[in-house]
Amino acid sequence: MRKPSARSVLPSAALILATLGLATAAGCGSVGPSGDSTPSKSVGAGESGTCEATASSLKPVSAPGQSATVALGAFSDGPLAGKTIAFVADEDDKSLVMVDVDTRKELGSTKLDGAPGQVMVLADGRVLVTLRDANKLAVYHAKNDGTLTAGCAVDTSAEPIALATTPDAKTILLTAGWGRTLEAFDAAALSRKAKVPLPREPRTVVVDDEGKFAYVSHAVGARVSIVDLATMKPQRKLDVLVNPFEAQNNLVEKPFSLASSVSGAVGDANGEKPIPGRNGTRMGCQGFPMVKSTAPKGRILAPQILVDPGDPENRSAGYGEGGVPTEVPAVAVIDAGTRRFVQASFAETHEQFFGGEGGAEPAVGECILPRGAAVDNDSSTLFVTCLGIDAVVAYDAASASPASVEKARWDVGSGPTGVAIDSANKRAVVWSQFERSLDLVDLKTMGTPDEPSVGKHDRVALKPMAEPLQLSFVLGRQIFHATGDARISLDGRACASCHPDGRDDAITWSTPEGPRRSIMLAGRLQGTAPFSWNGLTKDVREHVTHTFERLNGQGLRNVELEALITYIESMPAPPRQNDLDVQLVKKGESLFHSEQAACGSCHAGDGGTDTKNHDLGSRARADRKAQFNTPSLSYISGRGPFFHDGRFESLRELLVESDGMMGHTKHLNEGDLDALEAYLNTL
Repeated sequence: MRKPSARSVLPSAALILATLGLATAAGCGSVGPSGDSTPSKSVGAGESGTCEATASSLKPVSAPGQSATVALGAFSDGPLAGKTIAFVADEDDKSLVMVDVDTRKELGSTKLDGAPGQVMVLADGRVLVTLRDANKLAVYHAKNDGTLTAGCAVDTSAEPIALATTPDAKTILLTAGWGRTLEAFDAAALSRKAKVPLPREPRTVVVDDEGKFAYVSHAVGARVSIVDLATMKPQRKLDVLVNPFEAQNNLVEKPFSLASSVSGAVGDANGEKPIPGRNGTRMGCQGFPMVKSTAPKGRILAPQILVDPGDPENRSAGYGEGGVPTEVPAVAVIDAGTRRFVQASFAETHEQFFGGEGGAEPAVGECILPRGAAVDNDSSTLFVTCLGIDAVVAYDAASASPASVEKARWDVGSGPTGVAIDSANKRAVVWSQFERSLDLVDLKTMGTPDEPSVGKHDRVALKPMAEPLQLSFVLGRQIFHATGDARISLDGRACASCHPDGRDDAITWSTPEGPRRSIMLAGRLQGTAPFSWNGLTKDVREHVTHTFERLNGQGLRNVELEALITYIESMPAPPRQNDLDVQLVKKGESLFHSEQAACGSCHAGDGGTDTKNHDLGSRARADRKAQFNTPSLSYISGRGPFFHDGRFESLRELLVESDGMMGHTKHLNEGDLDALEAYLNTL
């Protein structure tokens, strides 16, 4: 695999600020509950508020049937006939921006009632936008002159992110990240048909060619969920757990395959799932993007990274074992026919883990924060946008191991989150959120697997926002997502590597203090000091500095450190769920604060913690100390596994199995436990 050189991790702040700003939301109105088959609607000022399609000549150009932060469409009639139009979900500006790709001109922007997650152009001309912080799916109708009018908006589970349509165009699927669901809506009326519970942090959804199964990536948890669309039930989950040592021992006379112990393919000798970090087992993470290939057909491509968190039963010098790269890029390939991983897709990462004769190398210039993906089926090329290195990397989509065959890469604007392919014009359009720019990549300059190239491209900067973002926030966001930065870590990790979207990676790391679960940051810092599981650091500044030391980072200058802290403390918290059972929650609150359960004796105050250390009898084998700081319960509904070492997989398991260690739940019946869990989900 070609080892790219590192590029500057922090682009010019002046360049970024020239296009940044913040505006208040306005436009399409909100809607009422939509749990039944006829969701309520609301009308934007002067608009029809309809969910159904209206007359429009707009047709999708990029990836029909799948959403992204940038989508392409083209009008067949009107003044824009024949032009390629980019629809951009601008999260910072809370707007939907339209850009004429051919003339490189911004046509205008439409203010939204929330921060957009992703956008999709339907075959009937409707433009759908998920409003991530408002728990809404909004419809916009595109007129032939390029203007958008507000249609209806429907309620979704918490934090709607990605969309996909079934091949018959009758059903729209939606992932809700914080709500942990896949929802199905009737495509015509947008009435909800089904809601499927999923594991943590679902992101992208892809439907197979036959429309039988939906594949859902997860930002954390090392898995891909597969949902049977006929029954709307989870059919299988594929766990990305890879053990190179067992693989090497089990394949004596066969070609080496790193994935011989991928869960769902080949287990270990006892048929047990391997434990991440033990005996060399790696796990998947950063599973944000996923895309379907049609050339070759029947492949689901899932860019992600493989992580070595270290053996949880051994202490380490930092976070993970060290001596080998902690994180390496991978592209998992799923065979849509067997609905299993293609083992060979992980095979070539062996050299990256162990480095061959030259030893292990840090992840400098590698794509370890993948966020968007698209496929050009004409050239069988997978394009992945990479935060941290601000690049788009082109892989051979037809390769048995796509991550090992790089065809080209392009430096793009800061914070690339989405890419769309215009196959007819041989170009890719890349949206970079941090810099608010579109890069137009000429695919004709792309090299081959034997002769990779650095392609040429043009850049279109969007108009400045009405109110610029705070400089410290902008700089802090850059630093938080910077990979390959020696100031932060020796092995190339970024802050966002362990805290995707400012949350946690669901990984238990080996540390000098013992096994430690990553802690969610966004929305959970105020009033919860001291920090760390043992309460070792008194404030955020001290904790961040201590973290850099454990990562063998050189440390930041004071102004950079202050900017990073500003960003960390300003990261938006996830949205609350909007379909709670009020009476059940009220009962759970009473139980929580009851003298018998005694939950509130330690989890007290606005921060949900007494800020003290306690010996709960929960000391693990590798723990240096027995006392642990009371963690805040804020946003506990979307976290897990639980406890300092991740020993409890679910919140219900935590409530039942921790009886006597913290609080008392043994006396509670199932109804009481339901109520207590419902209340905790509101915190």
